[in-house]
Amino acid sequence: QVTIPEGLAPGETFEATVKVIVKEGNTMISSETGQQAKLSVEDVNRRVAELQTSFFSQSNALFRKNLTFQGKRRAANCCLLLVPLFLTVLVLLLQLFIENLFLNRNFVRCPYCGPKDDFADVYCSGQDCADFFFYDNSTVDGALQRQAVIEQFDDDPWIECKKIMKTCGGKGNTECFQMQYS
Repeated sequence: QVTIPEGLAPGETFEATVKVIVKEGNTMISSETGQQAKLSVEDVNRRVAELQTSFFSQSNALFRKNLTFQGKRRAANCCLLLVPLFLTVLVLLLQLFIENLFLNRNFVRCPYCGPKDDFADVYCSGQDCADFFFYDNSTVDGALQRQAVIEQFDDDPWIECKKIMKTCGGKGNTECFQMQYS
């Protein structure tokens, strides 16, 4: 125990004598005598053996320490879990919004109406270009979508495309691209 002298201003230093009890078998320096107690090699080896712990004990202690530490940080742990989840949901909602806003329209995707040649094979994925970019009439949805396209353009773009195929020349000619149907 150290007693602070009266009248000492904050920041001032003072000297104090500290008594340290030297336990038998320990290496310590006494502040009173300034002498060092010495341990034998056998005593050091015995203390090292006593202080060694198993891997399981060390890992168990480390786990309990971390569990206690993380238990005190509940808000931070919730943020670590919820922020990535929130951002993932936000990106998915943004993706759905963009897809519905821009990609869910009834429009003609391939305005090329050229005859079957090398360019058309690549551009229309090996199909007849009129069949490639107009909806499949064999399904109910396809027929309804094609009807919507006919109402939008006041004519049947599939029939118009078949007519243009005979006259535009093909091979990626600009006359084969019908931008009014895009």
